[in-house]
Parts: sequence; C-alpha cells; structure tokens
Amino acid sequence: MAVQKKKSDNKMLVIVCAILVLSLMVLGFKYAALRAGWRSYSGEAQESILGFHNRSAEDQARVVGMGGMYRMNGREMYKNPKELQNYVATIGIGLKRDIVVVDRNSTIIADTTAANVSKKYTEDKGGEVQKTIADGVTRTFTETSVDFPKGIGQTVIALKDMAGNTIGAIIFSTEEI
Repeated sequence: MAVQKKKSDNKMLVIVCAILVLSLMVLGFKYAALRAGWRSYSGEAQESILGFHNRSAEDQARVVGMGGMYRMNGREMYKNPKELQNYVATIGIGLKRDIVVVDRNSTIIADTTAANVSKKYTEDKGGEVQKTIADGVTRTFTETSVDFPKGIGQTVIALKDMAGNTIGAIIFSTEEI
C-alpha cells in the first residue's frame, strides 16, 4: 500500500511539474510575442513620424499627439512627465521642430527646450492655446520669445485623452528649427 501511495504521489508531482513547465512556456511565448509586437510598433511609429517632413505642421502635430502620446499597452504617456519629455525631445530633434505640450492651464509639461518645463506658456499673444483647449479648433500664431527672437510660426492642436476629453494642447512649429 505504501508503494502504491508513493507511486501515486510521484505521478501527481510529475503532473504538477509538467503543468508548471507548460505554464511558464506559454507565459514566455506571450512575453516574447508582446515584446516583438512592441518593437515592431515602435519602429513603425517612429518611421511614420519621421517620414512626415513633407506634411503640414498640423498633420505632424496630430501624429505626435495621437499616435505617440500612448504606449502600446494603452497607458497615457502624458501621465509620466519624464517619459513624455524624452519622447518630445527625441521627436523634436528628429523632425527639427519646436514641440511644446501644455496642460489645461497652459503649464508646459514637455518641451523640446527642456528648461521651459513647468513654466506657463505665454507666447501666444492672442490666447490661441487656451482657445484651442476650450473649443478643440486648431489655430496658428507667431511666437516671438527668448527662444525665437525673430519669431516662429506655431500650430496648436488640442491634446485629448483616450476618452476624447481635452487635457491640454500640443504646440508645433510650422517650420524647422
């Protein structure tokens, strides 16, 4: 009887180990597939964004705002200021554009000029940024500032969260810097 119980216990142990090994293999394959998907998505998104040199500033701003503000897992990048700042700086360099992301109060949360982060954006003398945040209408204006003393054309579009609520704005230069 003791021998039979030992054989039974051994079989059960083998079955449990096999289930654990299979579970780990499935998780490993899922992780590898997700990672490969993310790499593919990242590469395609970056190619798409960097290939927009011949498109209008509004189109480019929309690609940056809609396509790039969200990670593949659906997490909103604007909730991670460091990650958002790295994204804006990288894309700004790649496109040779001035990019500024502001919250609903026009506080800069990311900028190609990192020193401007956490300051109020006040370079839209006609209040274009706040108007766009209020009504979602894209606007253009000329920014004359310490960063651009000769002036630079800017396009402002509403920044929306995944639910479609306006949470701020993206200001995107209409010309290369």
